[in-house]
Amino acid sequence: MNQYEFWHLIETAQMESESSEAFADRLTEMMIAVSAEEILDFYEHLSDLCSSAYRCDLWGAAALIYEGYCGDDPFLYFRLWLVAQGKAVYGSALASPDSLAEHRPIQVMAAKPMSDWDEGSEWPWLESLLYVAPNAYEHKTGMTFDDAIDARRPDVLRSVSEGDPVGEAWDLSNREEIQRRAPRLAALFLHKVK
Repeated sequence: MNQYEFWHLIETAQMESESSEAFADRLTEMMIAVSAEEILDFYEHLSDLCSSAYRCDLWGAAALIYEGYCGDDPFLYFRLWLVAQGKAVYGSALASPDSLAEHRPIQVMAAKPMSDWDEGSEWPWLESLLYVAPNAYEHKTGMTFDDAIDARRPDVLRSVSEGDPVGEAWDLSNREEIQRRAPRLAALFLHKVK
């Protein structure tokens, strides 16, 4: 599976789903239909994309959206959500995290307190994407996914959050810095940061 095929699967599942849970279920069904090798390819692409997004500027944007805090696991789930938004949104966010302010789901989140976000469709969080390839692989082959991916590329299971993120960390207590780094996101979310 090449990157074009990866993005095609992601974007097709996204168009055919009304919630994050439905997206993961639909994508798992689609993955079961491809070869075991392609499932492993899919996971490698996903891991590489999450690793490429392991950056301080995206972490700062996620923390701003999450009203001031984003730990290690929430940032991983944010990056998975970002991949699930499709190639265009992902690419724009890597070029400029502030571009997320133009993404409709982010605008919907900005219009209400985080406590009122619908867990199934509004949270910029998609832990379930981590389990799509393993579930599809184990369903298709009856074999353990971790052993198969580790034999193929030992670093892939550890690479998504290993080491320090690239770039300079944001100081969310410095409102001027946030407005300078992400003016559009700051306009939507900075008033919510405690």
